[in-house]
Amino acid sequence: MGMIGGVLLLSLLASADAPLWQAPPAALAGLWFADDQQGQEDCDSFKQARDRWQNEGSLLVGALWIDGERLHRMAEFGEGDIHQVAGSVEVSPTQWQLDVVVGVDTLPDREHDVRFPLQLTLSDGVLVWQEQQLPPLTRRWRRCSDTPSQGSIN
Repeated sequence: MGMIGGVLLLSLLASADAPLWQAPPAALAGLWFADDQQGQEDCDSFKQARDRWQNEGSLLVGALWIDGERLHRMAEFGEGDIHQVAGSVEVSPTQWQLDVVVGVDTLPDREHDVRFPLQLTLSDGVLVWQEQQLPPLTRRWRRCSDTPSQGSIN
C-alpha cells in the first residue's frame, strides 16, 4: 500500500470512530416555549400539571426540547421536527452556528433529509433561533425548565 493509500485508510478509520452527530450546546439544554404570551401560558400549564406526560405529552406540543442529543420541536404524540447537529461552531459564549439535519416525525437520515445552517443566540434569557435557508425563519423561545430527561422535566 502506497503513501496515499495509507493516508486514505487512516482517514477512513478515523471517520469510522467519529460520532455521527454532535451534541447541541450544553448551555441551551432545557424545555423552551415560544417567547410570547401563549408560550408563557403553555409553560405555566406545563409546570402546574400533575401528570406532565398526560395525553402522550400534549402539554409539550409547540415546545422546543433540547437535550444532549438533539433539538426537538414538539408536535402531537412526541412527533415534530427533530434536529440533529452535524457540525457546530461557538461564535461567542452566547452564540452558536450549527449545521443541522432535520427529520420530520422521526430521527433524521444524514444522507436523505433536509440539511441547513442554524444560528442560535442566547440573550437575556431568550433563545433566538434563525434558520439560514430560503425562506429564512426566525423564532424566539423562553426557557421553561432547565434539564429535560425522559419522563421527568424539572
